[in-house]
Amino acid sequence: MSEGIYKRGKQKDVWSIKIALGLDEETGKYKEKWYTFKGTKKEAEQERRRLLHERDKGTLVTDPSNWTLAQFLGHWLDTQGWFMDRVTVAPWPDSDSA
Repeated sequence: MSEGIYKRGKQKDVWSIKIALGLDEETGKYKEKWYTFKGTKKEAEQERRRLLHERDKGTLVTDPSNWTLAQFLGHWLDTQGWFMDRVTVAPWPDSDSA
């Protein structure tokens, strides 16, 4: 099966999205990631485009299970924090200076 969108069983509006990640340098095996998406096929195609864009930018999270909190928050600010007011994400003043 190649990269793309596939209907998932008999469930209504449930899709599987397959994203190719290239070769694993350690094992030499081809890597891929599957995502489940609920919505229309058109929405699934938009989600696939978003995932491909993240993969191409290098911001696609493929295995966050061993991340530290700092790594997760750094990734979240890089990918989702753009919509927040800069005051919201600015460093807090030291409690000693209050």
